[in-house]
Amino acid sequence: MTIIESGDRRLAEYGYLLSLPSSAPPIENEELRYWPTLAPLELKDGWGEVGVCEVARRPARVTRMERHVRTSEFVAPMNGELLVPIALRTAEATPGEGLVVVRVRVGEGLMLHPGVWHWAGYPNRERVSFWVIFRRLTAKEDLEIASLPEPVSIGSNPPPRPSPTRAEGDLPRPSSRKGEEDFSRRAEGD
Repeated sequence: MTIIESGDRRLAEYGYLLSLPSSAPPIENEELRYWPTLAPLELKDGWGEVGVCEVARRPARVTRMERHVRTSEFVAPMNGELLVPIALRTAEATPGEGLVVVRVRVGEGLMLHPGVWHWAGYPNRERVSFWVIFRRLTAKEDLEIASLPEPVSIGSNPPPRPSPTRAEGDLPRPSSRKGEEDFSRRAEGD
């Protein structure tokens, strides 16, 4: 098989490679830089978009959150860990119920349900970039930002226990939950 590199025109028939943009971001503030719509994502009932967001190290204090009610959102860090504050969906425009922070490591992705409150992740180094995937024009047409009733600091948990090592190419096997098939037993020939 022939190896196709970035920039090779033959790739156009199949798709395309994405990389970090070198242009100035259209959205930038003291917390993040965001490049929306680096690539379209075709859906049955419209289009999604793939973007890149870069967050800077800052005090781990959450004062506001955002939500998108018409789309899921997927975030996946490229070059460092993120602590992503999330809160449960609410009928009213007030985040804060069920507030937790999810650690998302390189090689992992966090899929948020529509309406889940969240905020740009807090990186474990000076700057961390991450992929953002959701419905097209979400940042313009489906973005609601609200202040928390009071600011919340992100605490530090004890270091996590090391995960079991996996052979290269192995996928994690989800544990069995009520109503779900146990893929680990099936994969082992059960």
